[in-house]
Amino acid sequence: MKKFLGAFFSILVGVAIFVPSAYAEGVNIYAPYDSFEDMRNAYVEAIESGNVEKQRELYELGHSTLQKEIELSKKAFDEEPLTRANPDEQYWIAQFPKLFSSGSWIVRENGQLSLSLTPLSVVRYGTRADATRGWNSLYTKFRNHANWQNRSSMEGQYYCHWERAKVKPQWNLEPGKPTFNPYSCN
Repeated sequence: MKKFLGAFFSILVGVAIFVPSAYAEGVNIYAPYDSFEDMRNAYVEAIESGNVEKQRELYELGHSTLQKEIELSKKAFDEEPLTRANPDEQYWIAQFPKLFSSGSWIVRENGQLSLSLTPLSVVRYGTRADATRGWNSLYTKFRNHANWQNRSSMEGQYYCHWERAKVKPQWNLEPGKPTFNPYSCN
């Protein structure tokens, strides 16, 4: 019985952690697809079949659903009681090592400049509010660096990694991209 309960709990936790919530207050944000996985599979199928029109449609749907996911994360953060009244810049910078084991500017193999982040479990597998805490922290820490640009794209890439690619060892945010692929997160 203990083994059964242990296995059941592991599966339940795995589903809660790895399957992004497709439902926002009872509404499927991925409609007409049941989940992000279904939507991504349709995107891959459109690429493999050469259906450019379907690729464009799913690319746009990928971005619009990611925007809804970001809104859900920010709403969750706003609904939580603050641990400190009116957090300031020093507060958010001090939070960074509690949320990420590393964060640095790198040049990737393809020559692309990237802010490479290694999130700790609290961000990687945490709540939507934890994801927003991570964003607030990294934004505050790196926003004044000469390499920082395209804030909206960087924010989208960050939340894309959190929602759709959390198992990647490093989350690379590429400031040189004003737009990004909502399926690969870069």
